[in-house]
Amino acid sequence: MSNLSERIMTHDVEEDESINLKEIFNKLLDKWAWFVCSILLCLIIAFIYTRYTPPVYQINAKLLVNDDDKGGSLGKQAGALMDLGGLMGAKNSVDNEVEILKTRFLMEQVVRKMQLNITYSRKTDFVSRELYNAPFKINILKGIDTIKATKLDVVKLASNKLRVSTRDFEKTIKWNEEFAVNGIGIINIEPTPFGMEENKEYFTLINSIDERVAALMNQLSVGVSNKQVSIIDLGLSYALTPKR
Repeated sequence: MSNLSERIMTHDVEEDESINLKEIFNKLLDKWAWFVCSILLCLIIAFIYTRYTPPVYQINAKLLVNDDDKGGSLGKQAGALMDLGGLMGAKNSVDNEVEILKTRFLMEQVVRKMQLNITYSRKTDFVSRELYNAPFKINILKGIDTIKATKLDVVKLASNKLRVSTRDFEKTIKWNEEFAVNGIGIINIEPTPFGMEENKEYFTLINSIDERVAALMNQLSVGVSNKQVSIIDLGLSYALTPKR
């Protein structure tokens, strides 16, 4: 008798569950249009994001330090590598090298030498993308004390003529011609082997050295993954259009 009652209860539970599943499935069918619209909207957003967002490259490097405390025998064989600790006249130490690499002084030297405070972009579709190969080069011949962030629009009109403009400035110049821009100083523009297309808009963003150093310092990572070795891990994340 008890077995019969248990079977009846089990059958009722299974029937209730099947009925509930049917109700849920019917409710989902009633909203099928919303599901289709949601999927299409997500696909459109994903396409726009991948189409107009530049890829972010992660650059990694390892630096072997001649450390008297860690990896001494290995460090002695790396005499050809740059000994940063020697610049301070101190004993070689991985921790010291890490702190040196984190200083603004080294980053500032890199920015000045490579002119990283000047970036070149080109308008593609609805956005501007930074270019890997600069189509022209801007030289700051005599800058002011504090350079203000300035965006220059550059258009090639003819083989030897350019139109340069900002919000409150517009001038037609020739290659290598010196001219003054408010907030920057006296500059000139020289061609590069990569060239410019005529009547195409190019943009140049000129920042102060301090602003550019601060931005790159935030993107730089310096650390030691293994305390038992004298190797420093360097990393830098940067969004840039692939080399063409």
